[in-house]
Amino acid sequence: MTLDLQRLAVLDNASWCLSMWRAHGLQVQRALGMTMCQGAPPRFYPNAVTIDPAADTAAQTQWLAQVAKEGAPGGFTVKDSFNRLDLSTHGYRRLFEAQWLHRPQGQPAPRPTLDWRLVETADDLAVWETAWAAGDPPGPRVFAPALLANTGVGVMAGWQGDDLAAGCVLTPLDAVTGLSNLFGDYAESVAIAAAMFPANALVAYDRGPDLDRAKACGF
Repeated sequence: MTLDLQRLAVLDNASWCLSMWRAHGLQVQRALGMTMCQGAPPRFYPNAVTIDPAADTAAQTQWLAQVAKEGAPGGFTVKDSFNRLDLSTHGYRRLFEAQWLHRPQGQPAPRPTLDWRLVETADDLAVWETAWAAGDPPGPRVFAPALLANTGVGVMAGWQGDDLAAGCVLTPLDAVTGLSNLFGDYAESVAIAAAMFPANALVAYDRGPDLDRAKACGF
């Protein structure tokens, strides 16, 4: 993956984080080559995301060290998109590592076999989130209904009769479309993303078994 393409993947993912923050009523700001929210983000989402590979890492580290020193309520997390920061001496610990991925535009994809629909109501979003969270401990809602008003986000549900068999989130940005929050059949989510945005490369990040599934689907 070239640096330009990686940065597009980073910006698309940061835009998705920003959408989630705003859906939860959080104010956002951009500084020091990062975008960040004010207040506690929803579960599984960071407080800040690095978005500029040319940013001053010393300035970023100093700012993040000060945040840690001040003790942000609930802690503070940062998605180090370019893996350039060493925050271990400032009270941070690494949660996980993943790889940025892209699937080139125009690459053949199987046709979706499920009945894919855009999630458009708060009730349907609650059903979708229950399927998405299957197996996780119960906790506060992650996908706020306000997210549905964002025209730059598509929460997709793949139905097989009356059963919600798969789902994903699509976030188009410029020449790429982000694919995230997959559950169910991985290949089905790739198929609907490629079908809906045939002129765009698909971008994502994954690790573990999902990384293998992504590579099997052309990433």
